[in-house]
Amino acid sequence: MIGKTISHYKILEKIGEGGMGIVYEAEDTELKRTVALKFLPPELMRDAEAKQRFIHEARTAAAIDHSNICTIHEVGETDDGQIFIVMPCYAGETLKEKIARGPLPLSEAIDIAIQMCEGLMYAHENRIVHRDIKSANIILTSREQVKVMDFGLAKLAGRTMLTKEGSTLGTASYMSPEQADGRPADQRSDIWSLGVVLYEMVTGRRPFTGDYEQVVIYAILNEAPEPVTGLRSGVPMELEWIIQKALSKKAEERYQSTKDLLVDLKLVKKQLEPDEKRFSGPQKKSSSKKRILYYAVGSLLLILLAVTVVRFLIFPQGSDQKSIAVLPLENLMGDAEQQYFVDGMTEELISKLSRIHALRVPARTSVVQYAGTQKDVKEIGRELGVGYIVEGSVRRSENRLRVSVKLIDVSTGFNLWSDDFDGEFKDVFTVQEETALKIVESLDLRLNHDEGTAIQRQPTEIPEAYDAYLRGYTLLSNYYTPEFREQFSQAKLHFEKALEYDPDYPLALSGLAHVMVMHVYLGYDTSTATVIEAEVLVHRALNLEPELPEAYNVLGDLWGAKQEWDRAAEEFQKAVKLDPKNDYAWSELGWVYNSTGRPVKAEEASRKAIRINPTNVFHHYQLGRALYLQNRLNEAIEVFQHAIQLNPKFAWAQGFLGNIYFEQGHYPAALNHYQIVNALEETPRRVARMAAASAGMGRKREAMAQLENALEKGYRDFDFIDTTTGFDGLRTDPHFQELVEKYRSKKEE
Repeated sequence: MIGKTISHYKILEKIGEGGMGIVYEAEDTELKRTVALKFLPPELMRDAEAKQRFIHEARTAAAIDHSNICTIHEVGETDDGQIFIVMPCYAGETLKEKIARGPLPLSEAIDIAIQMCEGLMYAHENRIVHRDIKSANIILTSREQVKVMDFGLAKLAGRTMLTKEGSTLGTASYMSPEQADGRPADQRSDIWSLGVVLYEMVTGRRPFTGDYEQVVIYAILNEAPEPVTGLRSGVPMELEWIIQKALSKKAEERYQSTKDLLVDLKLVKKQLEPDEKRFSGPQKKSSSKKRILYYAVGSLLLILLAVTVVRFLIFPQGSDQKSIAVLPLENLMGDAEQQYFVDGMTEELISKLSRIHALRVPARTSVVQYAGTQKDVKEIGRELGVGYIVEGSVRRSENRLRVSVKLIDVSTGFNLWSDDFDGEFKDVFTVQEETALKIVESLDLRLNHDEGTAIQRQPTEIPEAYDAYLRGYTLLSNYYTPEFREQFSQAKLHFEKALEYDPDYPLALSGLAHVMVMHVYLGYDTSTATVIEAEVLVHRALNLEPELPEAYNVLGDLWGAKQEWDRAAEEFQKAVKLDPKNDYAWSELGWVYNSTGRPVKAEEASRKAIRINPTNVFHHYQLGRALYLQNRLNEAIEVFQHAIQLNPKFAWAQGFLGNIYFEQGHYPAALNHYQIVNALEETPRRVARMAAASAGMGRKREAMAQLENALEKGYRDFDFIDTTTGFDGLRTDPHFQELVEKYRSKKEE
């Protein structure tokens, strides 16, 4: 095609290719201008429907004339029947290419969204729906002008759709729920897709992702995206609200017109940059003296810019935001049992600072690795990608409390501020509040009303209730070990003590409900009364604090224990929407997806949990399960081995790893893990597995003793006994047959 002349257009080079067309740069030999020619791909020329859709695209786009919509010069057809359209060849790049370099500055993202809105509003007023808005279809010209391209999937309102029944048009990640579900689309579908693009510009990622199109479509139809404020600090809540409204799954709950969306975007733009005039026309030429001054100032600015860029590369802080990490506070009490209180102080300080939109604050689970570290703050700052670090210590003696804190600039290593807070223990909440406010003041941040309220908010008015809650919370943080049952009992006592001090303490109510639900799930207490009491407690907590993520975690576990998986997933999704750093909820979503045969989604959720908290063994366990269910056995083995390295007493990972080795016929390795598990927590099922592994190794006498032990303790999975290859060497043994039949008859009785 290169060098060929079509009509009066000489093809120069291929510049792009998509699902509905191949684009070439060409020279208009009559008007002496460079243009772009778009052809239907040859393999689609045989498809009359696709050809008709392409003609429809050209005619639809040619009918509208707006500065933010790509102009159509001509529609033509070659001698051999290939249809093409002629468009301007814009100098610039696609929005997709720009986003690939990272999230856009907020003001620029909003400017682009406004121009997209203006172009689409004009199209919608002319009863034209695009139906394939995506970042790859948006051109940013060298003059900072937005051009909406490819109305290839547009349809005139009221016309019959050209797609076959049940098929979908558009790119999966940008489809509205109605498009993904095969239902008719209108202008509100374009608004959804524009919301996806705006989310992508602000965060650098799409709201709905997956390895397969089916996974993406499921997410679009069923899941809420992570809030942009959880992925990027400094995002105004008004912009968060706009994106959430544009991405409402029900079309009637979205913006009903691009005009309404445009009004809200312009209001946010004024809030961000009230004095800025973007995309203004050319300025008058300055005098030579002014030009010299401009050159001098420009050179200085370039030097400053270079310094800034170097600093950003070495100490990345993200655009439009500051970033700060609160390292684990040091325990100066000489009493390891008081560590729960120090950790609680660290957690509370992180929680208060995380409420400030202009700050990016890593979760405590991301910084816990630096407890007692000898690393330099510059090295820690680089590893965490933050510009500032908070270090400090806590000393508590009887009723006295002393907290020492300092704020360090990572780029210089210098202290920006340090202070000591002394008081009685009853002043603990005042100390937390004053510490957070001093940090805010040192970073020269301004708080809005909601942020100020969040920092001043106290979990309870009674310090003793807070102290008891922290004790219980710490005991729940290291679960799925042999000691966990005892830890449960202790945690329950502490939560009950907290509620004696403050009966309306939402976190303590939720914590006590959590203990009860886990008793039910792990089989320690399966009584109906326990379930009902847990439900009452968690609903009391939500009545007091409707947006408490911990309470939704409990509800998710309640529904999961009842194997009502859809309802469980719904509650965990509420939890991560309220708190995107809620690693427990992400991990439990992995549990739900694994339990319902959706290992790809389970893998995605588990990896999110691990990114937030890489030391939690249960997150790795769910990831290992997901990989196992996808038959990625070598990867699953590595994950379970890593979990065991984190905690050798984690019986679940030991047992699952033994099962994998057993299925592979590696009986010695399987038996080794079963023996470890049995020493930690013996169950009839695990003893039966040990028996099968011993039999597979030819250790018949040992296998018989283990099998009899398992059967005596209630093991009755005769399908496993009858089919597993491990027992093949014993099947003709009369003693084996007699033993199995003896207990099989007991089952039938």
